[in-house]
Amino acid sequence: MPISAEYIVVAVRLPEGSEAGRDLHAERLLSLITAYSSTYRLKTVQMAAGDAVHVLITGGRGDVRVAAQRLADYMINAADRSWSLPIRVATSEPVQQLADAPDARRVTDQVLRVAADLNRPLPDVVTLDDVQSACVLDDLRSLALERSRWVATKLRRLVEQDRARDMGYVDILRAYLDSGGNMRAAATLLDIHPNTYRYRFQRVAALIDSDLADPDERLVLSLQLRLGLLPVGETFLELGR
Repeated sequence: MPISAEYIVVAVRLPEGSEAGRDLHAERLLSLITAYSSTYRLKTVQMAAGDAVHVLITGGRGDVRVAAQRLADYMINAADRSWSLPIRVATSEPVQQLADAPDARRVTDQVLRVAADLNRPLPDVVTLDDVQSACVLDDLRSLALERSRWVATKLRRLVEQDRARDMGYVDILRAYLDSGGNMRAAATLLDIHPNTYRYRFQRVAALIDSDLADPDERLVLSLQLRLGLLPVGETFLELGR
């Protein structure tokens, strides 16, 4: 392949199962991609590694985006028709240099990984735009592992109350932030009466060492809750949400 052109990475995450099963699916997909590329004179390099198959497509005749979409659609239809194998495909944005292809591959891997965890409908051919929020949170979660100061220490009293007496204060605050401060909407999220929610929220506001009128404070608290950065014991992280 030329070292300067337009490239797109197409990635397929293989279904969970035995290593032998993954190898068989990978071999079938690689053969399928090779035959398709030969038939349509598409310049590709493909490989299987672990639980994924990756294809590097370079611009030839026509738009490389269109070529990637057509290949992705073909793989999905052929895998379903020939092997009853449902697959999801991720495509990267075009990159202009071959040296940028490894980063494009990492993005497609992340897209497939976070898409598998999202509880909402997604297209069979998914891009970064489809799951960008989830990818940003995933990046922040990885970054937080290296920064213990990101722990929501201001929520320590809420966490302690919840663990000691199962008060649900953290959920009260999370619902408030997720609802943009709308008390009635927050109560609906938790399926409790609005008056009951308001009473409990007053207790939360009294316990929390934070100014909920400050949009920056609300943003940081929301991220800390979304990433599961709650205090454990003295100083440790609890990642999981």
